[in-house]
Amino acid sequence: MSILGNSPQDIPLFVRLPPLLLAPNRGLIRFAFTVWIPMPKIASLLLNLGHALDHLFLLIFATAVSAIATEFGVGRWEDMMPYTVGAFVMFGLGSIPAGRLGDLWGRRQMMLVFFFGMGLSALAVALTQTPLQMGIALTVLGVFSAIYHPVGIPMLVQKAERPGLTIGVNGLAGNLGIAMAALSTGFLVAWQGWRMAFIVPAVVSILCGFLFAWTAPNETSAP
Repeated sequence: MSILGNSPQDIPLFVRLPPLLLAPNRGLIRFAFTVWIPMPKIASLLLNLGHALDHLFLLIFATAVSAIATEFGVGRWEDMMPYTVGAFVMFGLGSIPAGRLGDLWGRRQMMLVFFFGMGLSALAVALTQTPLQMGIALTVLGVFSAIYHPVGIPMLVQKAERPGLTIGVNGLAGNLGIAMAALSTGFLVAWQGWRMAFIVPAVVSILCGFLFAWTAPNETSAP
């Protein structure tokens, strides 16, 4: 079927995926991606998933703090809580420059910074060996987490036909991220320890970044 003359949004998703996914020995992957889904829908799905990840990352520490305190030799888990202040301060303060950069530089680019930055900073948290190192890594995580709300939500509703419903679904995704934080963190801590509770969602965030780069339409100009 010819796709010449179609806009990027009309091109099947698998056409824009790297050739690696279309190799003969990638049959299952090729089957999974040969679904005729307009790319804005895929991008919207990833933006909603990003909202869930945004809230999930910020609550991993609160769920795993007891295990973290034990490994770091801190007698009371409450003594670890001040090390999270930087993350939440930057989550708030970072929203203003993040939103401005989204306006000037482009929201697609900023969302790529969000996905990759969240993933890499969460991996950094998993590698920390002292409470101070963890506090610094969590603060960096807070910087990247600040990107989502002033960038991801405007990008999601920018061309939405039903913005109210779009924001409602996005809000649901964020709340599901809060709910999943306790479930996923509790399971991963019991299974492989608190470090794995940061590593698994970090890998998910990085994979989302690659998929978003492949599927989100390029911006011809800043919004």
